[in-house]
Amino acid sequence: MKKNLTGMTDEEIVAEYRISGNERCVEILLSRYEKMIAHNTRCFFERNTTKEDLHQEGRIGFFKAIRDYKQEKGLRFCTFAQWCVKCQYSTAIRTSRRI
Repeated sequence: MKKNLTGMTDEEIVAEYRISGNERCVEILLSRYEKMIAHNTRCFFERNTTKEDLHQEGRIGFFKAIRDYKQEKGLRFCTFAQWCVKCQYSTAIRTSRRI
């Protein structure tokens, strides 16, 4: 039986992904958060990075959010995802400054 993933909350989709490994869950979450990632890419952009590289770092942070999210901590997925994306940007920028 197929589930209607588009009608589920972000937290439910993350849980479904963990149970089933259904890549469609990741696609749906990424489509919901692509604008947030793009917006943060513009906010964190610096001269010594490229927008494409920084956007990819944001996606890496987002995938880490899916991997590490724990609903029992009482935090909404959107808040956790934003935090993970921003942390990934900060790490990438610090690393690029060392080079």
